[in-house]
Amino acid sequence: MDASDPSFDALIRSAARRLQGHQRRLFMAEVATQLCQGSARRAERRFGWGRDAVQTGLHEAQGGIRCQENFAAKGRLPSEAKNPKLAADIRAIVEPHTQADPELKSSRLYANLSAAEVLRALIDKGHAQESLPSERTMRDVLNRMGYRLKRLRKGKPLKKTKDTAAIFANIKADRQEDGDDHQRLDAGMRGGGSSDFWADALMVWWRGAWAAQRGIRQLVIYLDNGPENSGRRTQFLKRMVPFADWSGLVVRLVY
Repeated sequence: MDASDPSFDALIRSAARRLQGHQRRLFMAEVATQLCQGSARRAERRFGWGRDAVQTGLHEAQGGIRCQENFAAKGRLPSEAKNPKLAADIRAIVEPHTQADPELKSSRLYANLSAAEVLRALIDKGHAQESLPSERTMRDVLNRMGYRLKRLRKGKPLKKTKDTAAIFANIKADRQEDGDDHQRLDAGMRGGGSSDFWADALMVWWRGAWAAQRGIRQLVIYLDNGPENSGRRTQFLKRMVPFADWSGLVVRLVY
């Protein structure tokens, strides 16, 4: 194919479009060297390429180095980056209505404000409505800032088991019976967390408390008979045995 044929130039342009970054610049540099006497300006006129990109490719080819691309810096900046005051006002509005991840599996914050409510609050703070993003964009802004829009569940009281009254009566009787024993230390556990969590927490607590409790020989733990610490929970009982051996205490579980 004749190099002066227009279809030849179209083929080269098509090949360049299929490449990206460093590979595309090297290809344009090779074409400029072979067909344009190494001139970035001639390559720009003939193939429509940016002469700065061609010149960069020529430098890379001659020097054997690669210029690092920074594609993330291209394009429009997000609203919160262009306007730091807007970002600060959004945080001031949303922070009092946020809640951390209940399971502590992420650092994301949950907010019970909608994007529309945040926009209205920003207008009340003095922001012009035409300068604010749309409601859909505001949802994206909140997500980028680490806030997830979600209605927060109100706290619910713990459910009483059918044996609740009997458990409290048994604990009260135990305290009245051995309340004056100076070698005894009482502790309580409520549901929440796994059996292993409670056993590990108990060991950490005793490691820090034993120096001030040298005279203690018996540890009485009052439990609510929940699913994590039930007397039928084999994992919990299994963990209590090595704790008693490790601490040298007589451990009594009172339900």
